[in-house]
Amino acid sequence: MANFEFNSKHIIDRLMERFRLDQTQACDVFDRVRTTLESHTPDDWRFTDSPSSRFFVVEERTRAKFFGMSYRTSSEGKKLVDTLRSRLHDPSGLARDMGTIVKDYIQEIQCPDLRVVHDMRTVYGTGPKAHIAEERVLVEQSRASVTHTVPFYARKIAARPNAAVLEDGTLWVRQYINWVGQDPNGSEYYVFQPLTKQGVDKSQFRVYAHAHNGAFQKVDECCVCANPDCRPNFPTWKKPSDVRTESYWKLPTYLDMLLADLDYCERYAAKGAPFSAEDLQLLYWLRRIADAARQELYRKL
Repeated sequence: MANFEFNSKHIIDRLMERFRLDQTQACDVFDRVRTTLESHTPDDWRFTDSPSSRFFVVEERTRAKFFGMSYRTSSEGKKLVDTLRSRLHDPSGLARDMGTIVKDYIQEIQCPDLRVVHDMRTVYGTGPKAHIAEERVLVEQSRASVTHTVPFYARKIAARPNAAVLEDGTLWVRQYINWVGQDPNGSEYYVFQPLTKQGVDKSQFRVYAHAHNGAFQKVDECCVCANPDCRPNFPTWKKPSDVRTESYWKLPTYLDMLLADLDYCERYAAKGAPFSAEDLQLLYWLRRIADAARQELYRKL
């Protein structure tokens, strides 16, 4: 079963307030959405590939928009945040231990098997304000302006082949799935499909490995029927255990999620967002940790 967290009372209260439902009706809607999400969502699912990690789930009958944020976590990641909270009274000690803290945070960022959690926070109505504010900012600014560290190597992205002309004279184009790891010298794996004047041939798939030295090699291929429900299967390719799809690496960690929340509250404190003196202290240290981690991860680029 997928990992969901629900702000249950708040969501039910908002359903009653925004859709004029009584408590029984609101609970029925909430229970239906929760049960459906938990019973149908794979453990490793991501609802969006946006680096903001925020998403909407629309309930058909009421048109209520359930708002959530996905993150990846482990017991060590949550312990790191709990330790920070407990040491806010000791800034000199935190500063002294910053190197170790950043190292632990980077290990969390680069871990390929963290548990994915979907934090369902509230529900919106159907009016013009029912949008994800951070997502709108990203679109308007035309850049991925997010608080957390997305551990991609820019030089690798810049070198990715978008198309391949094969020896048989066919043209293949890179599609929407990339598998990447955290080794700067490791290979990345891409799905390619053939392109003709009529468009992309959706029945053929190939996985190619692209190494940091430019090596480009087919590792598997398959054909599927014309039915859109048919899915590709690559029987011979043994995907390395440390390689995941890009959408996994874009997910914030638990620490990142908290940083994003506090960053938002600081910016909107004047409009009533809850933001205490302790929150301000914690935000300061989270920013220091994230900034130091970025410098460490990207210093060789």
